[in-house]
Amino acid sequence: MRKTHLTIIILSLFILVSGCFTSALAKDPWQWQFSLRGDQPNDDKTKPMLLPGNIFVDQELERYYVADAGNNRLLSFKREGIYLNAFSASNKLKTPTDIVREKDGLMWVIEKGRNSLTEIDLKEKKIENHSLQYRGVSVFPDRLFIDGENTYLLDKSSGDIILFDRKLKGIKHYGCPECTSGFIDFTVKSGNIWALARTEKAVYKFNTDGPQSEKIQLKGSLAFPFALEIGPAGLLYILDRHNGTIAVFDQTGSFKYNFLSKGHGRGELYYPEDLLFDPWGRLCVVDSGNGRVEIFSR
Repeated sequence: MRKTHLTIIILSLFILVSGCFTSALAKDPWQWQFSLRGDQPNDDKTKPMLLPGNIFVDQELERYYVADAGNNRLLSFKREGIYLNAFSASNKLKTPTDIVREKDGLMWVIEKGRNSLTEIDLKEKKIENHSLQYRGVSVFPDRLFIDGENTYLLDKSSGDIILFDRKLKGIKHYGCPECTSGFIDFTVKSGNIWALARTEKAVYKFNTDGPQSEKIQLKGSLAFPFALEIGPAGLLYILDRHNGTIAVFDQTGSFKYNFLSKGHGRGELYYPEDLLFDPWGRLCVVDSGNGRVEIFSR
């Protein structure tokens, strides 16, 4: 009888420990790999990032591009995280917060310092600022996504996502009449627009060719959802800016897990700005308050 009780106790302890270990793995599936920073050791010409706003990945060139808003420049890095170059357009950039590089080398940059969608032709060494309007009203570009011939911009003033053609003529918009303040972030994946509401803690899914198709209410504790990304398995990754964490949900809005924490150490976040999955399965988090981009992988 004693042996039976002892066996039960041992099995119970094993199950409990195993469960805790499995739970710990589930809560922290991403491991820090390296940081993208502007400063390089023993190099007086480089300086650390200051309030980086966004990251873009060029799969063909295997390059990371970061909008270093506080230093009025754009930074490039190799796929391995090695710093390459800084570009400031002869010190003409004013608070660049978002960047997209097209295959022909053309770069599009949101400059909040002059409320412009700026076109940079590196080959021709030309820079052109575009002040945009939609239906006769000025647009304040906040987030940028280019998908083929379509340019999507989040208008900070209205909270709407506006679609522009290649000539930067506004075609249509995607809004949220039931939302208090519109959207705060969005992405485009597989013919769908995924938009994060500013205050409702919900994600809205649009078909690019049609009206609103679905509302996903996020069923979890979020202090200040600020950015979203769609993972390779279709899960919703929500950047919680005030908590310095990332919360993961399925497409019904059910909470799966969260990871990372607020702080200044390696792999910690302090008022992060954006997140993006790169083509190699890594998760890139723009850690604005710490002046870096953190790269994680499973």
